[in-house]
Amino acid sequence: MIGSFPSPIDGGWLATAQEWAGEAGTPFRPAPVGKWHPDYCADIGLEIRADGVWLHQGERFRRTTLVQMFARLLRRDGPDEFYLVTPHEKVRISVADAPFLIIAAAEEAGEFAPILTLTTNFGEQVRVDAEHPLFLRPPRNGGELRPYVMVRDGLEALLSRPVYFELAGHFADLFPAESVDPHE
Repeated sequence: MIGSFPSPIDGGWLATAQEWAGEAGTPFRPAPVGKWHPDYCADIGLEIRADGVWLHQGERFRRTTLVQMFARLLRRDGPDEFYLVTPHEKVRISVADAPFLIIAAAEEAGEFAPILTLTTNFGEQVRVDAEHPLFLRPPRNGGELRPYVMVRDGLEALLSRPVYFELAGHFADLFPAESVDPHE
């Protein structure tokens, strides 16, 4: 048994996740999954819902630390192809929309412009820049445009509503309505 569920694979992925997890309180450090190319092993019923909740065979994970470890092993191989990857194993994970959720934003003064750093629901910090842009797109299942940021290697994070409104308020302060008259 791995966590609270039996695994059809040998459990090496849990050991790899633990190796990359680091000590409690250390910054998020993703594993180098882009360097690992194992054969596909199995679909073990892993899913990330659109609200960021991780499930195994329809049941919510009870151990947050286990989900945090797995988030380090996540890789996207195509538009709808997400996997947990170790040097020896690769298991499919279904992702309803974006695998991560932005839960906090921080701004600091930069040399030429403010620097915006966003934090995912797993503590991974992303500095908004050319490699990690903010963008709008509809959810993967369709609907209205929503705000996302590129986190790493094709993995995106949806901005939570509180963060979205915080940033919208910030941009409204930067560009007051009276200064945006296109007819002048």
